Amino acid sequence: MRSPRATSPAAVRVGVAGWSYEDWQGIVYPRGLAPGARLPYLASFFDCIEINSSFYALPRPETAARWAAQVRDAPGFLFTCKLLSSITHKGSDEALAPFRAAVEPLRAAGRLGAVLAQFPWNFEDTAAARDRLRRLADGLEGLPLVLELRHRSFLEEGFLRWLRERGIGLANIDLPAAATSLPASDFAFGPAAYFRFHGRNRAAWFDASAGRDRKFDYLYSDRELAPWIARIRRAAAEAPAVFVIANNHYRGQAPANAIDIAHLLGRVPCAPAPLLAAFPHLRGRAAAEPGELPHA
Repeated sequence: MRSPRATSPAAVRVGVAGWSYEDWQGIVYPRGLAPGARLPYLASFFDCIEINSSFYALPRPETAARWAAQVRDAPGFLFTCKLLSSITHKGSDEALAPFRAAVEPLRAAGRLGAVLAQFPWNFEDTAAARDRLRRLADGLEGLPLVLELRHRSFLEEGFLRWLRERGIGLANIDLPAAATSLPASDFAFGPAAYFRFHGRNRAAWFDASAGRDRKFDYLYSDRELAPWIARIRRAAAEAPAVFVIANNHYRGQAPANAIDIAHLLGRVPCAPAPLLAAFPHLRGRAAAEPGELPHA
């Protein structure tokens, strides 16, 4: 098994959101790779993966245990886990205890780096919202919680102080901006500094008829990533851990940009051979196998 090669400085981990994408066949995964082999394959190149399926349906504890077992040969590898949407988007407090039980095998195995609670763009800072966040924090007490809030009303010092006091992180996100969006940031408090790259496909992002693939069809350039590399470095100087997650998944663009980010952070990452073929610019910055040098 390969060792993770996209590892970044000290406590910084670089990875992708999800791994069960059929359009990654022949681009990220070698053709014919069995679905059950995808996770350990990715874990041999990246040192963290965000579990996205947990946003849509609660995983069974035995499934989480299997995920932990599948990365046993990847030292230092961590999962982050997206909180169930019925909690973040519908306010279902009843689902908090089942979610805790679902991720307990990851926590017990020392493989849970963060729980990411992504709220919708129109979730804004009100008394009701703060009460909802307090209940969430109480229900997930003891887990490494990071909030992804998209409304700039939460940039209020009293609220940020409450997050720090509760040991909760606030995600730094790049996505097509709206008038109410949070600006680019480098928050580094809580259990980890958490960076998420959704892409900048503005036309599809605000198109209600656009499907998932269109919304996340975007490849970042080095010029676009450069200011974020500076923010990641600043966060790494303050946070106990840093997670950098590429979510622009369509046709392997997330793993390609994860390799770019690792390279821009000063690493010599290792990349899947199909990815090097699909994205030729990676050949000068990543090796297909450990010990190889990048091909110019």
